[in-house]
Amino acid sequence: MTALAENRVWHSAERSPQAVAAWRTGVGTVRNIGVPPAAADLLPATLEDGYLMLLDPSAATEVAA
Repeated sequence: MTALAENRVWHSAERSPQAVAAWRTGVGTVRNIGVPPAAADLLPATLEDGYLMLLDPSAATEVAA
């Protein structure tokens, strides 16, 4: 399930419109999951990130394609 979110997790100052799910972290940045913008600072995917990708079936299909 982690592979569903591989290269689909990034952090930014604000929630990204491309995010399927996003939340503010303890250090003040926003962890986004979805289709990252071109210049995104990618993060390692976790099992939880893969699960959250399943919230948007089209995002999971894009990853599988």
